[in-house]
Amino acid sequence: MEGKKDGFLAGERRGLKIEGFKFGNSPLEFTKEAVQGKEIFMTTSNGTRAIENALSADNLYIACYLNISAISEKLLESEKDVVILCAGTDDEFSLDDSLCAGMIIKKMSEKIKLEINDLGLSLKKIADLTSDIKEILSESKHYSYLKSIGYENDLEYCTTVDAFSITPFYKNGKIKLPLK
Repeated sequence: MEGKKDGFLAGERRGLKIEGFKFGNSPLEFTKEAVQGKEIFMTTSNGTRAIENALSADNLYIACYLNISAISEKLLESEKDVVILCAGTDDEFSLDDSLCAGMIIKKMSEKIKLEINDLGLSLKKIADLTSDIKEILSESKHYSYLKSIGYENDLEYCTTVDAFSITPFYKNGKIKLPLK
């Protein structure tokens, strides 16, 4: 059938690939060759729920350490109030997400004066004091767990700041990249 895309399932529960799915949640599995031109149906333990909880947002961007500057710039361009929603881990606070949020706030505050609440201020202060992400996260529950199940290379990759200048966004059930 013309126009039909090839696709596959990807996802994890507690960091482990779901049985029968092509990929888990390791970004290192999602190479250009493996995913280009394919539709991926993905579920995660924490990120999927975070997206579902934010569906009423005008704009819903997907951020991580890999795209902090690009996301910060995109949020500043919108000139709208911003809510940064951390996915957390198992419905609990997660240092990795919170540090990333603080780094986004820090990056934005370098460009304009922000009005932020005390939680945002505390996350920014943590980011201000952070020079080595892996060192800060090394004792955190989620980082330690992922390391214990063999994701050392993923952790190294995922804590790289600004490897990409992309601003993925969620709309109508899909995560997409802006058209150039």
